[in-house]
Amino acid sequence: MRLIVLIIFFYYVILSSKTVYGEAEYSYSDNESYLHAKEICKNIAIKNAMESFAVFIKSESKVENYSLTEEYIISQSMGFLTGLEFIGKIEDKGNSYISYKIKAEIDEQKVMEALNLKFKSDEVQSENVKNETTKIFNDSENLVLVEGGSFIMGSDFGRADELPTREIELNSFYISKHEVTQKLWTDVMKYNPSAFLGQNERDLNRPVDNVSWFEAIQFCNKLSILQGLEECYSGLEGDVKCDFNKNGYRLPTEAEWEFACIGGNKTNKYKYSGSNDVNDVAVYLLDDKCTLPVASKNHNEIGCYDMSGNVWEWCNDWYGKYDISERFCPDGPSSGLYKVLRGGSSQSNSAYQTCTIRMSDLPKSNYSRYGFRLVKKAD
Repeated sequence: MRLIVLIIFFYYVILSSKTVYGEAEYSYSDNESYLHAKEICKNIAIKNAMESFAVFIKSESKVENYSLTEEYIISQSMGFLTGLEFIGKIEDKGNSYISYKIKAEIDEQKVMEALNLKFKSDEVQSENVKNETTKIFNDSENLVLVEGGSFIMGSDFGRADELPTREIELNSFYISKHEVTQKLWTDVMKYNPSAFLGQNERDLNRPVDNVSWFEAIQFCNKLSILQGLEECYSGLEGDVKCDFNKNGYRLPTEAEWEFACIGGNKTNKYKYSGSNDVNDVAVYLLDDKCTLPVASKNHNEIGCYDMSGNVWEWCNDWYGKYDISERFCPDGPSSGLYKVLRGGSSQSNSAYQTCTIRMSDLPKSNYSRYGFRLVKKAD
């Protein structure tokens, strides 16, 4: 039985006291640790409380056209909390169900000072942290160059949405060797959203999970800023644009992802990313459904790990039927309801680890099986 977040709802703000409330309900499988499920539910409740406060701060500070305000406050949330009290807590282990309601006191002055510093001194801050962050994420160590070329995208032997197959031509690009880790995410965003939390240095090299498409692109923009690069994403949640000409980090297009997965121009046309034996390259169908540290299995022909298994990876594209007329650097439909996920996860069987398998979900969805990797344009 897979993990399911049933309901995340009901949060509001009492303006006079700057007290926020958050509530969450969580259902967990029989083989999942009860304490682990309890921690996940608590974190969801805290995030809900912080989201309500973020909306309030954004309106109070009259900040317009700044889509990362909520993300910034949530990412710094534990530093802004001066009191945290659990109220109305229900724990019903027999029915594999947990419910939390929390009350949190927020240091509003601390938040406003942080926001004021952020809005007025972005360039100074970026310069101050640039050297430190470059040590955390070094392009030459973490990215591989995928030389431009052509390939047949899709499969005649897969599911219906893997058709029609057609020849695609791509320019060169860089892609990260493995999925974004919990360590890198935490270094950049200052919190860890993962369901499969790492407890030590090795565990923090698990892929970050439990992130939505929106959270993934916020990470891309923030890392770009810290590295002194241009932000690829702009706009609000209902109308996000990606500028592929910017030099910062972004999510791969679905075509870029598949080309890298099969090994680019060095492809041996394996069924999975780097082998015809799924056990060589994929973290999949683990008994505890947990992830493993990145690069635990073999890499593919161009040096990419975990493109089969570990976590499903968000792509930039809206999900839709392949357009046979799109052949040069396709970036998917212009709009849609769902974003593309590729690659399978530790929670799925071997049929979902192939190079051509497709999945989709709402861009706001964040589950323990969702992560991502980075792409950057080649100069």
